[in-house]
Formats: sequence, structure tokens, C-alpha cells
Amino acid sequence: MSYRIPAIRCLIIVTVISREKQIVLQAKVADAFRLSEEALIVIGGRISDRDPGAGHLVATIPWSIKSWGETITVAVGGADGNASVYVRSESRLATTLIDWGHSADNLKRFGDWVTKAQPA
Repeated sequence: MSYRIPAIRCLIIVTVISREKQIVLQAKVADAFRLSEEALIVIGGRISDRDPGAGHLVATIPWSIKSWGETITVAVGGADGNASVYVRSESRLATTLIDWGHSADNLKRFGDWVTKAQPA
């Protein structure tokens, strides 16, 4: 007599809550990169990766009562006088289903700082 063991199937869903935003500045690319660094620090980020040549920044927002923390990635490019800043905020915990608007808040605060602080 043989017994048949039913196959156990498991589906693992990994999701990360994220928000993205693109900002165009009437500034030099180097100034846009510097403003992006400042904005990350102002919103509470800790810069973990910085590559001015590639225009790439990565920062983490520590966990708080509202969230398990976020990772913010910034890419700066374009041409002098028309710099483009692409910013993405995503939850650090892969199983986060709701971020209670924290990523959107990070992008708003980042965008507000960069646009207000840009050189005239």
C-alpha cells in the first residue's frame, strides 16, 4: 500500500510600498545634487551611498512609531540650467502593506526643500 503525500504549495508575495517624483530645476546639475543632499538631511535621512559623478544618492530614514523606515533613492541628471531630480521613497520592510502616507510625505518635504532652496 502506498501513501500519497499532497504537495504543499506556497506563494510568497513580496511587496514594497513606494512613491516616485521627478523635479525639474533651473539650476546646474552640481547645485541640484548639493540641494538633494541637503534635502535628504533636512527630512531626517542618513546618506549611505553618495556618487556625485553618477548623480546618485541613497539615504535611509530611521524607523519611527509611524513606520519601519524608508529608503530614499535620488538620481540627478540633465543639463546645466535644466537639471532633473528623480526621487523614490520606499518602505524598508518588504512586507509593509500600508505606509500611512509616510513615503508621500517624504517626497513632499524633499520637493519643498529643493524647490525653495534652489539658487535664483
